[in-house]
Amino acid sequence: MTTPSAARIGAKYQLGLRKNGAPILLRHIKRINGPTPIENPCSASALLVNGAFLAGASTISLRAASLEGFLRAGDVITIASTAYTVAADTAAASSNAIASISIAPALAADAADGDAAPVTFYGETALRATVSSYPIQLINGTTIQSQDLRMIVAAFDLKDPPQTEDQVVFNGTTYAVQSASPRYVGPTVVGWDIQVR
Repeated sequence: MTTPSAARIGAKYQLGLRKNGAPILLRHIKRINGPTPIENPCSASALLVNGAFLAGASTISLRAASLEGFLRAGDVITIASTAYTVAADTAAASSNAIASISIAPALAADAADGDAAPVTFYGETALRATVSSYPIQLINGTTIQSQDLRMIVAAFDLKDPPQTEDQVVFNGTTYAVQSASPRYVGPTVVGWDIQVR
């Protein structure tokens, strides 16, 4: 009888997590430190084109009724059904607007002031996780508290390993990541065991 390889076992394990898990949103926070730290994904109401831009423009501006934070390289802005990737991290929002956003490709068509410009944040990943409370024997009131949740996700669904600055949105509630440990099959990371609070 042939023994399944570690790669096959790992792939099966990850597919099981994906199939049986509950939907979550992992928010990988990128922060620019300073007197007032700013974050991506940014906090914003509906984003709109700020000003008029001609086809071929490779720099645009966005605004919202409420906008804090910045856009990072890899965020995707959609204008009139065309997706544009933010080419470089921007400066922080000022007066509910972000100016001088470098995009690629250049605008395929004119963009009018007020056109909808929703953003898909590079740092936000929709995935599935097995979610459970911690067994009472592991709850010590400090590193693991009674309200903490344990979430296990497949490694191949992640762009970047989870960090303690990250957040998880589950059932409409935002949790802060407290710790994240890799799970292995052989030498390969196949999942992440994430503690949230």
